[in-house]
Amino acid sequence: MIYLYLVNPISKIWISNYSFLQITQDVRQATFILFETNGDPIAALLDLKKKIYPEYHHKIIYILSGDQNAHIDPNCVWYTCAIKPSGLERYQRQIFVTNPAIFRYSNPLKPIDLKEARSIDIYFKGSIWSGMRTEMKEALEIYPNVMIEDFTAYWDWRFQRERTQKEIEEKAFELYDTLKNVKLSLCPKGNGNSSMRIIESIACGAIPVLINDFSAPFGYDYSKFCLVFDTSKDSYESIYEQCMELIDDKERYELYQRRGYEFYQKVVLCDFRDRKFYDYEDVNTVCYGFSSFIAYDLLNKYFRERDPFYNFHNMKL
Repeated sequence: MIYLYLVNPISKIWISNYSFLQITQDVRQATFILFETNGDPIAALLDLKKKIYPEYHHKIIYILSGDQNAHIDPNCVWYTCAIKPSGLERYQRQIFVTNPAIFRYSNPLKPIDLKEARSIDIYFKGSIWSGMRTEMKEALEIYPNVMIEDFTAYWDWRFQRERTQKEIEEKAFELYDTLKNVKLSLCPKGNGNSSMRIIESIACGAIPVLINDFSAPFGYDYSKFCLVFDTSKDSYESIYEQCMELIDDKERYELYQRRGYEFYQKVVLCDFRDRKFYDYEDVNTVCYGFSSFIAYDLLNKYFRERDPFYNFHNMKL
């Protein structure tokens, strides 16, 4: 039996599905100390280490949607959406990260019709921070068939008071309703090394346009259904031109769209199909769609010494 001490109770939802995982209230008894959060909380991680005795730090498991290298702790295992070379890769594992609201919105029992006409060529809605995202907005919004909506105020809206799951989901559903009418969805990397918009886009049948995001979780090649760009090599004019070339090439466009949607249905939704997670209870958990990867990784970590570059891709999906 693996005993887990939970810093955040949202993990209870997926842990209960595995018979070899047991929750304990005694940190001394814990096999692992689990800290799951939907965000990028440097302060929260530092505060957690202060509260837990140093002799237990090696037990800490971070499950985060954020993945800035400044967070990497060489004493702990770190699950994150993108691993960027930093000299500490052997402490990191990759997971899919997205807003869990997409799983309720895109019920796999009711697949979307990819043949329906879409009127928006290139689209982005999200936070526009200074730097790359500001450059992207200024460079691409000049084109008439590009729609970029600055939604930086979302986080003020979400945290100005305690929002209910229904409110958060309804706000996310507004974006998904639009994405179902989008051909190409801009997915610039976020505060970390990846973007949760990738999964949301393919779930809605939009083709992701990755900008400075080279995550490719579990060794999958995102370039098979995404356009992938590096602004150190690709100009925004070139990015726009290649986006339009894809849209104009109907056969290639439909291939990318179909591959992306199939990847979402067959790989990202694997846990949902097997474990009936459709009616989850907490919108903040980042583990929907891949909890089996983490659960069985914990099992392997407990029972045997592993190759530090453990490959999730070898697991049966």
